Amino acid sequence: MLVFSFVAQADQLDFLKHAEQQTNTAPYSSYQTLLSLESEAVDSGPETELRWLKEKAYAENSLYFYQEFDTTVRRAYQLIDVNTEAEIVASFMLFAGIAAVRDAEYAKALEFYRKALAESQKHSLHRIYLHAKQNIAYVLSLTQLYETSLNEIQQAYVDAFALDDKLLVAVINETYGAIYGYMAEYEKSIDYYHKALETYRALNYPAYIAEATYGLASTYRYWGKYQKAIEEFRNYQQILSYTPNVEVSYFAAYGLGMTLAEDKQCQAALPVISQAFTLNGPKDYDAELYKRRATCFIALNQLKEAEKALAQARDILFGIEELNGTSWQLDIVKIEAELAKANGNLEQAYDLLHSYQEKNEALYKKNASERLISVRASLEYERQKTEISLLKQQARVQSLEVVRKQQQNQQQRYLIVFILLIVIYIATLLVTQRRNNAKMKQLTIIDPLSQVYNRRYMFEYLNSLVDGKEDKLSFALMVFDIDDFKKINDNFGHPIGDQVIKQVAKQAKKTLRQQDVFGRIGGEEFMAILPRIAAEQAHDIAERLLTAISQHGVPLTTGAKLEPVSSDRVEVTVSIGVANYSSTLADSQTLYSCADKALYQAKRAGKAQVVSYHAS
Repeated sequence: MLVFSFVAQADQLDFLKHAEQQTNTAPYSSYQTLLSLESEAVDSGPETELRWLKEKAYAENSLYFYQEFDTTVRRAYQLIDVNTEAEIVASFMLFAGIAAVRDAEYAKALEFYRKALAESQKHSLHRIYLHAKQNIAYVLSLTQLYETSLNEIQQAYVDAFALDDKLLVAVINETYGAIYGYMAEYEKSIDYYHKALETYRALNYPAYIAEATYGLASTYRYWGKYQKAIEEFRNYQQILSYTPNVEVSYFAAYGLGMTLAEDKQCQAALPVISQAFTLNGPKDYDAELYKRRATCFIALNQLKEAEKALAQARDILFGIEELNGTSWQLDIVKIEAELAKANGNLEQAYDLLHSYQEKNEALYKKNASERLISVRASLEYERQKTEISLLKQQARVQSLEVVRKQQQNQQQRYLIVFILLIVIYIATLLVTQRRNNAKMKQLTIIDPLSQVYNRRYMFEYLNSLVDGKEDKLSFALMVFDIDDFKKINDNFGHPIGDQVIKQVAKQAKKTLRQQDVFGRIGGEEFMAILPRIAAEQAHDIAERLLTAISQHGVPLTTGAKLEPVSSDRVEVTVSIGVANYSSTLADSQTLYSCADKALYQAKRAGKAQVVSYHAS
């Protein structure tokens, strides 16, 4: 009988091996099963109890059982010691980071995530490592460190793709959606959320579907597409039926309340916001609700209530150190300006809005980079500039109204003309700035003659793609140049030489794959980086490129020949060297050097051919 009892207990605990998958597909039934296994897990010793706590915490997070989740994490940390296996330690570091984010303790969350990152990297726990990377990127986006955030998530995406982990790739796509939503690149955000949802729905993981649907609804809200946002928030509310936790309806109420308020439907928004406050939500979310409540009270001319709501938002946001200088805090100043205006204090409103504009402009500059160039000069900034000018003039009219009453009509005409001039000036400035930014980006990464990437961009991309990557990731580097290019220039002139370079670039872009990166790195020399490809495929692509270029010569125009030539076009061939990333070619400099050696072998062998480098 004792032996039978032991076997039955082992069979029950075997559930832990598959608990995560069970939680993903049926969170609540999996959680109930886990609860029934508590005594067996505890009796089996600390190692089994910790594994049971890990699966229990995962289920509680999926079900929005936040208090139970926090209790589980604390209980686990009391059991963890120097002998605990690395996977358990790293997992609970991740869970502790998740709990810290919910408490708006972003610095603490980053500390836990980076500890999980180090632990998982040390013990080659790839999935936990990438989850830590993804979570770090998300927290950085909350504090508006967008470029750093994008760097982190890009590295995670490449590694997740290499692991062929569909769920992890979808989670990273969802994080991309959140980051681009905060950056106001709404179309990209929506696209990434849809990619994530497509995978989650195929896997039938309700918790993940709910989170991505909530993110999608939030992006529509940021974008001002309020009907779509309301539709998705209600869809999110229906999806939440998979969990019995009533408090999770906070997030649906939060999303609907924020959307209705921003859509100026304040009579409908205020009851929904009040409902959200009766539930247990994160304090930074509460701060956003207080801000929207304040704007609605201003719209309804309930200014005392607005002032109270604004003070509550201020108390929360200025108590979160990591949000100092972010737009979350900056919005407070903007609403204070609206409240001052509603109270008739136009001078104060002007000063506050002017302060908001200056700080907002500084925030844009702080986040400026090549990757973020499209975020600048937003319509919101243009609107604020115009509004500042309007308030300034209104304040002047008010201060002179008593002594200059007879000139009122004339002043109003001046005011209208002045505002129109300001609007025209701002519009002209923004158009000019956008054009200049586009030109600067072109000059920075594009070769002006061939209209492909330039040398600097190609080598920077090669370094980021190749250096430090694992051996199992396959890459190929192709280097080629135009045969006898000096003779072409000597016989036909440099204009024809330029046409030859353009023709080679054109045929290369047609022949190479969409994901390949191609550029000109010298006078007649080109480089192509081919990610995720085997050596044989790389050689085949190089052969197709060789044929495509040789079949398309450059026609000669009248007067182009400097010497008598029988043909009416310039025949063009190239020599190509190929090297594949491997354990012996594990850095960008060595890889490029070997591809270059293969190119010169092709030249010495008679030109117009492909040579692949093989380590001796």
